[in-house]
Amino acid sequence: MTIISQIEQALNKNDLQVAYDLCSNALRKNSQPALLKIMSEIFLRSGEYFAAGNALLKYIDDFGFEPDVAIDCASAFQISSQNQITAIRLCRRSLAYKENLSQSNLNKLATMLMQHDLLDEAFEVLSFICEVYPLNIDSMHSLATCHKFFGDFKNCEHWIRKILEHNPSHYQSYSNLASLPERRFTEEDKITVLKMLSNIPKGSDTQPLHNALYQYYENQNKYLEAFHHLQKANFEEKLQLGEIRTDLKGSYKNAIRLFDILPPNQSFQSSTTRSPIFVVGLPRTGTTLTARLLSGHPDVIDAGERPFLTQCLAPMLKKTGAMPLSLQLSSSPLKSMIDGYVDIVRELAGSSKHFVDQKPTNYALIGFIKLLMPNATVIEVVRDPMDTCFSNYRQFFNRAVSGLHYTCDLNEIITHFKNYKNLMDFWHDKFPGGIYKLNYEDLVKNTIKETELLYKYCGLDFKTKYVKIENLKSSVSTASATQLREPVHSKYINRWKKYNSFLADTHKRVSEIFREETL
Repeated sequence: MTIISQIEQALNKNDLQVAYDLCSNALRKNSQPALLKIMSEIFLRSGEYFAAGNALLKYIDDFGFEPDVAIDCASAFQISSQNQITAIRLCRRSLAYKENLSQSNLNKLATMLMQHDLLDEAFEVLSFICEVYPLNIDSMHSLATCHKFFGDFKNCEHWIRKILEHNPSHYQSYSNLASLPERRFTEEDKITVLKMLSNIPKGSDTQPLHNALYQYYENQNKYLEAFHHLQKANFEEKLQLGEIRTDLKGSYKNAIRLFDILPPNQSFQSSTTRSPIFVVGLPRTGTTLTARLLSGHPDVIDAGERPFLTQCLAPMLKKTGAMPLSLQLSSSPLKSMIDGYVDIVRELAGSSKHFVDQKPTNYALIGFIKLLMPNATVIEVVRDPMDTCFSNYRQFFNRAVSGLHYTCDLNEIITHFKNYKNLMDFWHDKFPGGIYKLNYEDLVKNTIKETELLYKYCGLDFKTKYVKIENLKSSVSTASATQLREPVHSKYINRWKKYNSFLADTHKRVSEIFREETL
């Protein structure tokens, strides 16, 4: 029996340790392509995704580039949240071989490109898939999403309609259609969705259907019907998600424990970079609008909402709670972590004097940002608390983003907001003058004045033409994808008051938390 047969026999028995020992010994004697692939599979089965990626990377380095192997390697790195630059480069290189890839790997490649906000490249792959495999519903849906992110709502609707033509029960398409501007979700669509809800099989995920009806009725100014379906949609979302409790209270307590005794001017100077501009805040407060206004400047690139800061700081963050902050910092490769963060953002977003990292939840890392990147800019965007609360409740985020699960429950939203306020109050007290506080209402009412002040804080020269965000051609892949194709406006201020009679208790509780804010 050959060594490969012995390893495969061990794998069939799910004896991973035996398989690993056999494969490892064989590789020491002779590095073979088949053995490296098998070793990668062993690591994958063991949940060791980074090691699996390294095995396939050695395959590519030793035996040459193969697109299928490259995609599997990139996928392993992507899951591990490590070696992301290599994963990105492998995906980009694989684009030239798309005609030779299987449908499965084409889908995997497109998914990874979209996860990295590489929408031009993803669009290329998805267009090819939809041409070669015309009834690939998942790819058609992703292609429609790309069109939406590019602001091409006409073609977005075209692909959604095409999906529904072939699969009328693709519930998510109704929700996506209703989210498009110009009321593309019609009376006929409403009737179709209502009929589906009356005959839907028990246990089906009806959230997208109720969400579509919520958006339709709101556009018709029928707020009683709209709120009814919004509640139904959020109830269904909770059923699908299960446990949704927020853990921000732990982050708040941990921040105080770590940073409370630290002098506010303390800096470890691991990096002197001035490149990052961090825009933080609760979801739906205007962080994307702020990033968009900043990226109107020729020296600024919008790097989107990416998790790279958390990933690059992971070696240090894993020690949190196990040792004092000073020891935590002194035992971590600080410079390489920050350099890695800047490098990966530039790999994706391109080279520019500044880039905007608009991941809102970076607020939990402000202490580390101020310590490790003292020259970076931090901007907190705040909005009327009730508008923020309702905007979160009406927005259905990607279920894969576990940190936003709380938004489908008003009680959890309020709890999260309270902990957020405590955390941000602590950061502002700890770093006085070190965090620029930008009010959303002021920004949309007095855009030129507020943007000029914002630019001044960031050390940027200002020209009025920079605020014409509707002229920007770059994609928007956040929940604000449709709104940011319009000029800056204030029509969403006090939106929650349309539902005032349904939100009286929420209003009271939120008012108790944000007594000093506008309500």
